Amino acid sequence: MKKGFKIAIVIIDIVLLLAIITGVIDYRRIKDNKAPIFTIKLASEEEGKITYIGLGYKVIGYWGVSIHEPFENNMGLKFGSWFMKYEGSFDKDNENKDTHFFFGKVIEKHTSYVIVEPNEDEKERKSADKFLVACSEDDTACEVGTYVKITYEGMIRESYPAQIDVLRIEKVPQIESTSNMYFKIERYNVYDSIKYYPYDEHDDGTIYFAGDIKEFYIILDKTVSLKEYMMSSDKGFFDHIKFITDKLDKEELSDGTKVYSSKELDVSITVCNTKTKNIYFDRYQSEKIVCG
Repeated sequence: MKKGFKIAIVIIDIVLLLAIITGVIDYRRIKDNKAPIFTIKLASEEEGKITYIGLGYKVIGYWGVSIHEPFENNMGLKFGSWFMKYEGSFDKDNENKDTHFFFGKVIEKHTSYVIVEPNEDEKERKSADKFLVACSEDDTACEVGTYVKITYEGMIRESYPAQIDVLRIEKVPQIESTSNMYFKIERYNVYDSIKYYPYDEHDDGTIYFAGDIKEFYIILDKTVSLKEYMMSSDKGFFDHIKFITDKLDKEELSDGTKVYSSKELDVSITVCNTKTKNIYFDRYQSEKIVCG
């Protein structure tokens, strides 16, 4: 009896020692923005949450755009015991909830500011159709007719035109021709299934990326993300997509769905022929999308 009791005590001591050692190592790795190595990873796509379970401890964080993205892209990481309860809320585009951005067009220019009209799909458009943006007179992004990306912090103040605390104003190239257009795809290192996440939502439809696609870039005189490209002018949703698909091979399915692909780029773009007309970006010759 005493021998069994001693063995049980030794086993408990060993488990506690392992818990302390692995916990300290993983805690230090978390502080250095590195993935824990003595844990089991559990992911919840519905909540956007990732939980790493260790021996007596766990780490909870939230992924930015995909559960397959590198650990360093996780947001709001918190280290605690198995009993820790933690519910975070994070903007998928900005880790800092007080920082926002929108795309629009400069419609008026004054000595120290410009008036910017947000694009139709921007949520800021619901607050006001005109924003007063501080801008130096010699800034090329402040010319009338220029398409811009406005990054600001804090709340929209109730005035007309609406006023915001602008962090920066960036010129977005207006695309008129695809003659000198090239593409580049940035992928995550980890990829284990074909699951899609909404990348960019519009009234006419939603663009979905496969889980391993981090970003799709349009290369002209400068490199812009697909989202920036979609906001680069007041052209329609499908006009922008057509600029891209015109450079790819085309296959039309029996239900009218169109699949555009490039073996060289390892990409396929499926344009659904449904009421919502969603668009899916995936690998070349991936499993055909069933549009619902």
